[in-house]
Amino acid sequence: MKSDFDTNLLLTSARFIKQKKYWVNRLNGCVGQALPLISGKEAEPGASLYTEPLEFPVDMTRRLMKAGKNNDLSIYIILLAALNVFLHRYTGHDDITVQSPLLTSRLSTPVLNDRVLIRAGIDGTDSFRDMLVKTRKITLEAYENQDYPMDRIIGELDMAFKHR
Repeated sequence: MKSDFDTNLLLTSARFIKQKKYWVNRLNGCVGQALPLISGKEAEPGASLYTEPLEFPVDMTRRLMKAGKNNDLSIYIILLAALNVFLHRYTGHDDITVQSPLLTSRLSTPVLNDRVLIRAGIDGTDSFRDMLVKTRKITLEAYENQDYPMDRIIGELDMAFKHR
């Protein structure tokens, strides 16, 4: 684990300053309202979150794989775009932010961040194809800037959904 001094020194590097600027600009004005978990309980920091397994029919899985291949999109992007549309319709909000975990278990060096926030502006006139393109763009940007610690940005912007 890095010491606070090492972490602070690292965060002042040009790469991290650039990433911080990206996140401040991307999340500025974010409402920060989190939907309750399906289980109805909030998780304590470090605790496992409630999960709900999903099983897709074989035919749907094949269609998702085909759609991804034909459009240079991953299944993750297709499902994330669908989730954003669902949350938009469910909540009526045009500003949707989804927290997505990072795969850090395979890294040999300590990491400063374990998740990214993917914020999508939903325009009710967009087609689903438009949403796919928009979701791909904002997701790639988020992952390009994934190293900066989300806890610091969330704290600086005083966002309400601290580590959910």
